[in-house]
Amino acid sequence: MLRAFAFSLLAVVRASSAAKILVIAPTPSISHQLPFHILSKALLWRGYRVTILMTDSMKISHENYTEIDLSVAYRPIRGDYDFVKIYEEPPIKSMNIMQGVVGYSAEVQLNETSVQSFIRSGEPYDLEILEGFIYVCYYGLVHKMGSPPVVKLLTLTAPSSVYYNFGSAMNPAFMPDMWLGSSKCATLHYSRLNKATYHAIPLLAIPFFGDQAHNAAKVRQSGTGVWLEYSDVTNDTLLRDIRTVVHDSKYRDSMRTLSSIFREHRVDSLERAVWWLEYVIRHKGALHLRSAAIDLHWWQRLLLDVVAFMLVVAAIAVYLMCISFRRLVQLLLGYKSEDKS
Repeated sequence: MLRAFAFSLLAVVRASSAAKILVIAPTPSISHQLPFHILSKALLWRGYRVTILMTDSMKISHENYTEIDLSVAYRPIRGDYDFVKIYEEPPIKSMNIMQGVVGYSAEVQLNETSVQSFIRSGEPYDLEILEGFIYVCYYGLVHKMGSPPVVKLLTLTAPSSVYYNFGSAMNPAFMPDMWLGSSKCATLHYSRLNKATYHAIPLLAIPFFGDQAHNAAKVRQSGTGVWLEYSDVTNDTLLRDIRTVVHDSKYRDSMRTLSSIFREHRVDSLERAVWWLEYVIRHKGALHLRSAAIDLHWWQRLLLDVVAFMLVVAAIAVYLMCISFRRLVQLLLGYKSEDKS
């Protein structure tokens, strides 16, 4: 019986390992690309066939691996964008610039000859892993590739639109902060924060744009590092803050405390990610985990129908109370008139 079970298990593993996975990572930034590198290598090691659209090549050769180059999106970033100037812009304008980068990146990527050939191939896949940023145009590839289940991989805290698109509750008042990712001191970049936290390395945060100022504020608030504004950077201030972070034990102690919390996992993060991807494949998209909020109208998702009902009930209650109070006053006045007469 054990032999039969072993053969059955082996058959399931082989069938699962033959699954074809499409990975789309369009953001022209190595910090966004690294998580896809790590995950894709793990999937290849498990025997899956992986096709990945990405801006930074993994530079590997594997019989089950196909890579489609999206690095054309780097051209405007390296040529047109001055990140020092972006630092001086207000946060809202900085976010608008990021949206412009996303829109341009998607346009030039989708017009690439290799991408167009891939789209025309219409090759079906069993699973699609899509970067959880604002690349809505890539949703269309899902239908071109056999409408497989879609899993979003977030390389930083997602915009509210991403949460709403997938039917997730989103309230900025209590949304958790997400830090993704050796020397004695690490500089701030959201792809390095996990690594620094894991190894208990205090941080020197020099934010430029996007969520980096928020991350720097969290570093300072948690006591795990120092926030240095780019406009204040000189040889003296930089050396001063590096020495502070390296030699003041309170920063390393705070980071050690945070690191012990960060490391407290029952399983390895990569193993957990692969397990969930395999779970989605095994259960054909895991529709039982699909949020019911996806099928709701916006006014239902915001509970406006419930709020309207409660307001109507409250209005009726107030109306009835007013009528009752008026009748009571009239009744009391009537008794007083009778007493006087």
